[in-house]
Amino acid sequence: NVSRTSSGNYDRAWTLFGSNITFSTGTSTINLTGPNAGFNSDPQIYNNINFSSTTGAASLYGNGNNFNNVTFSSNAGISGSGTYNNLTLGTSAETSIGILTINGIFTCNGTCAKPSKLSGGRIIKASGDVTVNFVRLRSVIATGGANFVANDGTDLGYNTGWTFIIGPPQNMYWIGDGGNWSDSYHWSTSSGGVTSGCIPRPNDNVFFDANSF
Repeated sequence: NVSRTSSGNYDRAWTLFGSNITFSTGTSTINLTGPNAGFNSDPQIYNNINFSSTTGAASLYGNGNNFNNVTFSSNAGISGSGTYNNLTLGTSAETSIGILTINGIFTCNGTCAKPSKLSGGRIIKASGDVTVNFVRLRSVIATGGANFVANDGTDLGYNTGWTFIIGPPQNMYWIGDGGNWSDSYHWSTSSGGVTSGCIPRPNDNVFFDANSF
């Protein structure tokens, strides 16, 4: 059970390079707890990798690596081509990906208040279902034979292999005077009503009226 933590402003990283090196996975768990923790390795087989910080942006270079379970808790950049049993991305986070081969479960979810963002790369899964919720996708290729579904997702372009499912449009009213569009507390489902806790989806009807300001 290997833990690497941040020290001052320096976020420690797991790095494993060199010829004739074999990492014995066993039941090991590598915990990277810094807000900008990094993982970089020559091709190896790993068990569990946890990026536990909810702030910053973690990075993983997994070219040729094989992972059991990898979990992110914040924004992340995943580069290279790697194989994952289960891969969990941070909720309502921004993640860029390389080439991911998924054998088990791929988890990527946002909320109606703050959708996740997923960009770049390719997700390969041979069978079963991959379902993401409240995710904005751009340039994500889904392939391999599985059924890829984005519930209440947003197609930002250049995506292939996905089925986007969005519920019936609803009326969303701006409330609370000035603020940011992305602030869910400024949106209600009735004129001058209480906050809905969600922001408008691409197909919703948006109203600014006398009760908005």
